[in-house]
Amino acid sequence: VQLLSLVRLAVDMKFIVNLKYSELNSLFLLIQPAHLQKLNGRALGAAEATLMELASAYSVFPNQGVRMTPYFVGTVIDRDGTLIEEPQDQQVDSFEKLRLMAGVVPALLCLRDAGYRFVMVTNQDGLGTPGFPEHQFRGPQELLLQILNSQGISFDEILICPHHESDRCNCRKPETRLVDACIGRRPIVPGRSHVIGDRNTDLQLAERLGLRGILFQSDGPC
Repeated sequence: VQLLSLVRLAVDMKFIVNLKYSELNSLFLLIQPAHLQKLNGRALGAAEATLMELASAYSVFPNQGVRMTPYFVGTVIDRDGTLIEEPQDQQVDSFEKLRLMAGVVPALLCLRDAGYRFVMVTNQDGLGTPGFPEHQFRGPQELLLQILNSQGISFDEILICPHHESDRCNCRKPETRLVDACIGRRPIVPGRSHVIGDRNTDLQLAERLGLRGILFQSDGPC
């Protein structure tokens, strides 16, 4: 129970915690399904119920026991067609083309208030080429971030693939390289995190990452 209190504190406060090897054995006992079902004859609280999911956030170091790395409950979210409207030419390369999707700010605020952190992942075909110069992308993109930030919405990371589908890269959704690297830097809780987007490629990305996929619908706040 003392160890459980330590883990609960670490979960709630998201601190890095070093556990001794003797405590490691007790921790793994706590995260067994039978122990998660009941603890001292009472219903599990939220902290205990997340222990199984948090097991993936633990890393074993031979000389240091176990360290709980910082983790977050994440929303991996598409940009064009999800946060902002996607024009017919599929390039938001001018301020005139930048239009927020209806209801997106209230929806993001609902997620933020529920404890979710945001990672933006977007395919931007040909970004940096003469047909889509980077400065034409950056202006609307920075304005979008300023608008959302003014409402209290920020992104921990922004991941952009500039390739065409014909390039067959490994970072264009639904390929996972960009998000894999992000998760390596910022571990997420798989059972409580998800991918939101307006295309099947977003759902395929979620499946490959082992996260829940949500097809975006702009029908107002949650």
